[in-house]
Amino acid sequence: SYPVYDAESDSLISVNADGDVYSMERATGNYRWLARMEFGSYGAPMLYNKAVYIGSMDKFLYCFSAETGT
Repeated sequence: SYPVYDAESDSLISVNADGDVYSMERATGNYRWLARMEFGSYGAPMLYNKAVYIGSMDKFLYCFSAETGT
């Protein structure tokens, strides 16, 4: 999917078809955090008010903290 840019932490947040949700530092490429969903997503995450929203292939909407991934 297409990553979303988090200007506050200067990082990119993305999700893949396997269900991995991750935040990477834009400058270094190092992971800030990694979270996991049971099903993957083919859509792009949405960032709003320090929360990451992702529609999953199990037809649920997931919400993660943009700061910690929890």
